[in-house]
Amino acid sequence: SSAPSPGCRGVMAPSSGDILKLAEANACWAPADLLCMEESTFIRNVELLGAVRGFRLPQLMTLKEKAVQVWDMPSYWKEYHIASLGRIALALNESELEQLDLSSIDTVASLSWQTEWTPGQARSILQGFLEDSVYSIQDLKSFHLLGLGTTLCAMNTTEISLIKISEFRAVVARIGTLLCSTHVLAAFKRKAEVVFGDPTEW
Repeated sequence: SSAPSPGCRGVMAPSSGDILKLAEANACWAPADLLCMEESTFIRNVELLGAVRGFRLPQLMTLKEKAVQVWDMPSYWKEYHIASLGRIALALNESELEQLDLSSIDTVASLSWQTEWTPGQARSILQGFLEDSVYSIQDLKSFHLLGLGTTLCAMNTTEISLIKISEFRAVVARIGTLLCSTHVLAAFKRKAEVVFGDPTEW
């Protein structure tokens, strides 16, 4: 950089060309390198960086800091900002997730593609969608349930029992692929019994 930020003098920050060529090997950048990346480089390559499977939490935290530098606080982020983050979104803590505008199921769907959420993070996303969209569990359609994806694992047994039978029936195959806790899967199994009857008759 012609005018490096304080603390970035002598740091080999990634360029757009580096990021494009390295692909999954971008996971080898140190957090300090990523933090010193030029804002324009981050904007141009955020989706590529968000797709790197090998980034560990310190690197993801640094990229989240970069996103805050470039786009301001999460409460200001638009749907396209959130969708472009990919795995970088995993670095958002519960209060930052609560700041996001999650009124659109498309925004939530872009987050639910990630499978590494903690139970607390997943709960924040689920709660954020219900509050921002002003839907109750009983109102959810099959496409909402599909969009919620992995965050359905954050539902409690009472909430699962409130899902409409017709909507649950339409997405039961997708729900069956979720890696929820045994406790949550047991609640989904009880829901399946309401839909399909006793398992001995299946």
